[in-house]
Amino acid sequence: MGIGEAFEEPSLTPAYIEDKNGHILPYVKFVGGRLRLQKETLTIWDSL
Repeated sequence: MGIGEAFEEPSLTPAYIEDKNGHILPYVKFVGGRLRLQKETLTIWDSL
């Protein structure tokens, strides 16, 4: 069992944060995409 079904894949966009000391912290942003969660997943999350 997966957590859901992807209808549109997101695109991955590079991004970064620069802190006050000048350190650059790179990361990837997920832009767009759609995911329909399964009822079982929502039930489990509600019980946590």
